[in-house]
Amino acid sequence: MPPLSTFFIAYIRSLPQYLLSPMFYVVVVLIALQYRRAAALERRIYGRTKQNVLWQVLSSLVFGVLGGVLGSILLLSIGVTLSGNWLIYIWVVAILLAFISARLMCFAYAGGLVALCTLVFGWPAIDIPSLLALVALLHAVESILMYLSGHMGAMLVNVKNWRGEIVAGYSLQKFWPVPLLALLALPMPMPPGVATIPMPEWWPLILPQGLGASFSFWMIPIVAGLGYGELAITTTPRQKAKQSAFKLAAYSAVLFALAYLATRSAVFLYVAALFAPLGHELLVWTANRQEMNGVPLARVPAETDLYLETKFSSPLDYLVRLWRR
Repeated sequence: MPPLSTFFIAYIRSLPQYLLSPMFYVVVVLIALQYRRAAALERRIYGRTKQNVLWQVLSSLVFGVLGGVLGSILLLSIGVTLSGNWLIYIWVVAILLAFISARLMCFAYAGGLVALCTLVFGWPAIDIPSLLALVALLHAVESILMYLSGHMGAMLVNVKNWRGEIVAGYSLQKFWPVPLLALLALPMPMPPGVATIPMPEWWPLILPQGLGASFSFWMIPIVAGLGYGELAITTTPRQKAKQSAFKLAAYSAVLFALAYLATRSAVFLYVAALFAPLGHELLVWTANRQEMNGVPLARVPAETDLYLETKFSSPLDYLVRLWRR
């Protein structure tokens, strides 16, 4: 059994280090801008904002630290490791995808694309099983945060569904900066005199690749940004957040299993790399289909002209639109 209490104490001691990390402030600013954008939309629709932007950011920070505790214990207990600087590639791709659509700024898409780039072109040189296992565990943390706070700050909106009806619903948008304590694998033995933590024989569950016979693990602070956005038309915000949380947890479990199998067979490297973005996109598509085709909780008079248009912001969305024609 991994020493969970030791990991918890190590995480608490590492919290001040995040205040010195520029990436922490970058993530917080990006999240504040997202909440500010949502507040501007709410003000344009209703003439005022129901949720204070500063309060939403502070609330996200609190839940983000909670997610960081749980995520760090998962990462350290299972033994998912970082090696080299491949996390930088993930962040760059995620930010580039954000220019296409805000919802694409997700490690599922960025991690899958970077993994496929490595498999096809051989660059960048990354440990694909560890990368995708990290993506899986981050989504497990996101599912917990969705369950706990995904319904908070829901904004009442009018939406035009796929049948052309104007219906009432809720826009759910939550973002969390998640400070994590992760494992860094270095191709060097542990120096003498450094305090170590005894671990079970099976640990780490996913062995780092390409480090040679002698390597050591170090705990380092990293920052992740997690986000959630959906429409609740056929359900209440609380019900929708719970449903989405369970589905995302199932997705993360399948992705982690594929990442583990990828350490045993090269075939699963391709399967896991494809499943990361496509499986996530399937979640989004099925959720949109359920809300846009289901029976709404409330309809709006036909003469209403104030509503949100649904947009198709990914290749799969576009193909679905063509199929529906």
